[in-house]
Amino acid sequence: LEYKVTVTTRSASATTLKFAEIELPGDVLSEMTTYEAEDQIVMNGSVSTNSGVTYVNFDAIGSYIEFTSVDGGSGGNCVLSVNYSNRYSNGKPIEVTVNGNVVGSFDIRPTLSGADWNNEAIETSCAAGMNTVRLTGLSGGSNINSLTVYS
Repeated sequence: LEYKVTVTTRSASATTLKFAEIELPGDVLSEMTTYEAEDQIVMNGSVSTNSGVTYVNFDAIGSYIEFTSVDGGSGGNCVLSVNYSNRYSNGKPIEVTVNGNVVGSFDIRPTLSGADWNNEAIETSCAAGMNTVRLTGLSGGSNINSLTVYS
């Protein structure tokens, strides 16, 4: 059994809708919580608003957002989905750590503009209860709107 979650992303154009589908193993999706990036610990980044969306801009190499109270539910498999924009023509690598351990990385692919949003997800393990998730920009220039955790 697999679940398919469809996420509608925001666009500067009222006539354009973008969709991202994230397939989750059937044993993962029991809870979903979204954490806004601008409400977290931000290092070497700035909070901005564009087209009604407030987000964190990674201003420099090594900028990060630390989500300190991420609920891992009863523990085990979890999916971390990052809502982002990237107005540049090249991908921007992001490193993901959970509770101080690097669990993976991914490229934030280019979007049409800084007002267009997309999602990238990584499957990992979360501890039972509260977890700390850090997203570190390995190059500057990407915008992070939120982190959604499926546990």
